[in-house]
Amino acid sequence: MFRCRVLRTAVASLLGFVVVAAGAPARGAAEPVHDVSAVAEAARASVVGILVTVPSGDPGEPRRDHAAATGFVYRPGYVITNAHVVKDAVEVQILFPDRSVTVVSDVSRSVLRDEVADIAVIRVDTRGLHPLPFANSDAVRVGEPVIAIGNPLGFRLGNTVTAGILSGVGRAVGTGLPFLQLDAAINPGNSGGPLLNREGRVIGINSAKIADVGIEGLALAIPANLAREVADELIARGKVERVWLGLRFVEGWKAYFGVPNEDGVEIESVVPDGPAGQVGLRSGDRLVRIDGRPVGTEDEINAYLLHRRPGEAVSIMVRRKGQVLETRVVLEARARLQEEVLPPPGPGRGILVHLTPAQIRDAAEYGETLIWQGLDALVADYTAQSGDAEAVLYTEFTYVARRVLSALWATGQHPSEAFQRAAADAIRGQLEVVVEMTGPGPGFLDGASAVLRQGALAVPGRVVRGPGYAVSPEGNSATGQVSFRFDSTGLDPAGEVDVVVTPPHGRSYVFHYALADLR
Repeated sequence: MFRCRVLRTAVASLLGFVVVAAGAPARGAAEPVHDVSAVAEAARASVVGILVTVPSGDPGEPRRDHAAATGFVYRPGYVITNAHVVKDAVEVQILFPDRSVTVVSDVSRSVLRDEVADIAVIRVDTRGLHPLPFANSDAVRVGEPVIAIGNPLGFRLGNTVTAGILSGVGRAVGTGLPFLQLDAAINPGNSGGPLLNREGRVIGINSAKIADVGIEGLALAIPANLAREVADELIARGKVERVWLGLRFVEGWKAYFGVPNEDGVEIESVVPDGPAGQVGLRSGDRLVRIDGRPVGTEDEINAYLLHRRPGEAVSIMVRRKGQVLETRVVLEARARLQEEVLPPPGPGRGILVHLTPAQIRDAAEYGETLIWQGLDALVADYTAQSGDAEAVLYTEFTYVARRVLSALWATGQHPSEAFQRAAADAIRGQLEVVVEMTGPGPGFLDGASAVLRQGALAVPGRVVRGPGYAVSPEGNSATGQVSFRFDSTGLDPAGEVDVVVTPPHGRSYVFHYALADLR
C-alpha cells in the first residue's frame, strides 16, 4: 500500500524536520510589487530566526537539545511562528536580521501557542521592525506564484528565498486543518516562515511537508486567515479553547485516499463523559450532517469544529439501521478533561465503596487499558435490560475508569493523580446509572424519577445529566438518555439491587444488578 510521511520543519540536532510558517495582520501595506527579488527584499527585514532549547526527552539525561526555525513580525511586540517550533521549549532566542540576539524572558508567559492550528506568538521587543501585511487567504487561486522565506538547516543559510506555485487549497491530510499546498522548496528550519504572494503579502505559514521516496514538491502551509484568527485570540486571551464532540469515528480504506463516504462517517465510540455522551447517539450510528452540512470524512467534521467555541450547540444528524435521527450537542472545551493495569476482580467480592488511594490507582490503570478495548469492555457486565430500555450501572471503581478513559480519548494524555482523585471524590459514596430508552418524541424523559431498591432500603435518585435526545425528522420518535445518582450508604456491596425508572407518562422500567459479580 502507498504510504508517506508528513514532516514538521524545524531543524534540530537530533530531528530531521522540515517546516515553514507565515503570518501577521495587514497593517501599512506597501505598494504591490511583482518581482520575486523585490518581494524578498521587502519582506526579509521582518523575518527572524528562532533558536529553542528543549529537554532531551530522557528523564535520566540532563542534556538538552536545540532546534532552529523561522518566524516573523506579526505586530509590534509579537513574533509569529509554528506551535511545534516552541513546544516544550525552556529557552527561546530571537535572531534578528542585523544578527543581534534577544533571549525571550519568562518563556511560560511570553510564548503562547495553539497546538491544534500549529500557531504560536512570542512576546518580544521587535525593535521597530515592520509587521508583514496579510492577504485574504480565502481569495488565493491555485496556480498563482508563491514565495517562501526561512532558515533551512539553521542560520548559516538564513533568510533563504524559494519560489513556486500554489498547488492546492483546503488540504486536510488527516488533521482537519485546511492547508495550502505549494511546490516551493522548504527544508528543516523553514518552520514558521512566511509564505507570500507576488504582492509581498502573507497568504500562509509554512508548517509541514510530505516526504518519502519518490515524493517531491508537496509542502503545506497554514492559511493566513486561520493564522491571524488564532494569533489574535492568543494575544487577547492567552489561549484558544478547542471544542470536541466526544465521538470517536472509524473510516474505511477509501478515507486514506481522501474519498468521502456518501453514507456519512461511522461512530466507533461515544465518549461517556463527552459532550455527546448522553444525547441518544450509539456506536455504529453514521453521522451524515452537522448543522445541515453533509459530511463524508472525519476531516470534514474536524474542519467544521475548528471555528466553533465552547458553549455553542451543533445539530447532529445520524442514520441508524435505516432510520434518520437528529440531536443537538452543546460543545465543550477539550481541556475540561485535560489533567495511570489491573483487571476487575473475580466474582464474590462485591462493589468497592469509598475507594482507597490504591484502589483509585487501580481504577485509573484499568481505564487506561480500555483505550484499546473500548467502552463496551467496561460496561458489558454492568448493563441491565428492561423491555427495550437499557441501563448501565457505574460503581465508584468503574466511574473512575470511565473518567480516565474519557480523558485519554479527549486529550491523548495520561490523567494526573489529582484528576484521578477528583473523579473518585465526585462519585464517593454514590452509584450512577445511565438509562437509555426510546419514546414518542423529545421530552418523554423530562421529569423522570428513579429509585434504587435493596430489600427494605429505597434510595431516591437525582438527575445529574440529561435528559438528552436523538430525534427522528418527523419528531414522533426519539432515543433519550438520562443519568441518575444514588447514595450508596447502607447498601450491601455484595447484594442485589433493582433500579426502577419511571418516565412521567408510561410504565416503569426495572433494571436488576447482582453487585457480588461487580467491582
